Amino acid sequence: VSKQAFDAAGGFPLMVAEDLCFSLAVREHGYTTVFAPDVTCQEEFPVDYLAFRKRHSKWTQGNMEFIRKNTRPIMTSR
Repeated sequence: VSKQAFDAAGGFPLMVAEDLCFSLAVREHGYTTVFAPDVTCQEEFPVDYLAFRKRHSKWTQGNMEFIRKNTRPIMTSR
């Protein structure tokens, strides 16, 4: 992320799905993003079903927060 794009977006938003919200904010300021296929993640798989459910619930809630906040602006943008 360039400093110019970061500053234009006002930094990372205080939302659960900050990656989605940040991507949208920088796009609104004319920046584009690219997919980096060579990035790997070292995150461990949840140790049990309860941990899996908690992580999945957080992801789902973050995406729903993003959808509630941004559906109208996205649908009415050029």
